[in-house]
Amino acid sequence: MSIFSSYKKIFALGFMVVVLVTVPIFVFVAQQRQQTKSKASASTTLSFEPASTAIKVGDILTLNIILDPGASTASPNQVSFVKLSINFDPAKFTAANGCIAANNISNTLTTILEGPICEAGKASISLSIGADPIKIVTKRTKIAILQIKASAVTEGNNPSSITFDIANNNTQVLSIASGDRTNENVLSNLLSTNTPALITINSAPSAQETNPTATPTPISTTAPSASTGNPAPTPVITAQTGGTAVIAGAPEIIVPTPTAIPEVIVQAPPQSPAEIVLPPTGPGETILGIGIIGVILTIIGGVLFILL
Repeated sequence: MSIFSSYKKIFALGFMVVVLVTVPIFVFVAQQRQQTKSKASASTTLSFEPASTAIKVGDILTLNIILDPGASTASPNQVSFVKLSINFDPAKFTAANGCIAANNISNTLTTILEGPICEAGKASISLSIGADPIKIVTKRTKIAILQIKASAVTEGNNPSSITFDIANNNTQVLSIASGDRTNENVLSNLLSTNTPALITINSAPSAQETNPTATPTPISTTAPSASTGNPAPTPVITAQTGGTAVIAGAPEIIVPTPTAIPEVIVQAPPQSPAEIVLPPTGPGETILGIGIIGVILTIIGGVLFILL
């Protein structure tokens, strides 16, 4: 009985050792397979528009920043976050506040998580779709605008370069596609992403060239000689009848004689004397007297009726 118990303990101990050894190995292999299967496809590229241009000292350079999630590739990304870091020559360009901004018209990466940061020779901003997954970038889109001022002339045929800082994930693109890992940079390392914008800066025109001074043209003010030619006759105004006036030595001018406006006098008709209308004569007083007599007789009759 004791021997059986000893074998049982040894078997249990061996089983535990096997489990402790095989489980970590299994987990490690499974993780490696999962990482290989879920490896993100780095299909997204960034570029500048225009890729090259020429400006003058004092001009504001405007560059559009274009993001292409690889829509034409077999494994396109669905971009939800972009961190932009752009380098330029501080001896040729100066950056003011707000030198880089999101392109709100795109209605995609419009939520600013960090920036804009504008320093000597560097501009950066972090953009996101926010909480709306419908805003993911699935096609070629202008996501931001860079504006810096040209401050010095480029020498010879050497244009100034403006580049994306892709070292150490300083420029980063994240995707939420089903085959992409959420924390993996899907920015392609293709040549198009590393191609800088080439800017030629020419000298600004001088003030004399931009605002030429007008040269006045002299005008002759010499009066004609009195001895040459026939002097112009002095106009003489001659009054004539019929409402006209003649000016000698000048075209005839007819001056109409004003017509007198007849005075209209309105006379009121003579007023008749006020007529006093008297009431017609009649038997009014007679009737009044008869009435008074009737009242007296009525009173006397009433008194007699009471007494009798």
